[in-house]
Amino acid sequence: MIEQHYSHVKPEMFADALSGVTFDKEEPKALSKKTLHRRAKTAERDEKRFKEWVEEYKRRGCI
Repeated sequence: MIEQHYSHVKPEMFADALSGVTFDKEEPKALSKKTLHRRAKTAERDEKRFKEWVEEYKRRGCI
């Protein structure tokens, strides 16, 4: 039963982790202005929603 469940796992999948050798990872490329702007708008929207939820919970007496 165990063999059937874990048959997809192979030692080769974890060769890097088990070898003890650390390779340098390449730096992620910089984000575009459009992406940064979109993330900022999303953060603002989420912050506004959170404040609305807090006020609603306080009004109802849940917090």
